Amino acid sequence: MKRDVFWIGLNALHNASEASISQNDLVNILKTGDGVPHLVRALFEDCSFESLDRMGAAAGLTSKQIVSAYLTAKVLHKVKNSDFETTE
Repeated sequence: MKRDVFWIGLNALHNASEASISQNDLVNILKTGDGVPHLVRALFEDCSFESLDRMGAAAGLTSKQIVSAYLTAKVLHKVKNSDFETTE
């Protein structure tokens, strides 16, 4: 069941890349806010805070860690997601 939580994020990453993307790739981006730039942007811009928070919880991350990763992605990759602007 936990794998189903990642469907939205995996779909966003697959839409942004022709390369094979794994759940581990998604979790690493979610954890750090860094990675392949177009994938970082796809994950943090195409998914809502609520979806990212659910994925993070399934991966053992807190909401605070997700917000921190977003802030890193915002600085490193110019990510913009209005859902996060109210959580900072």
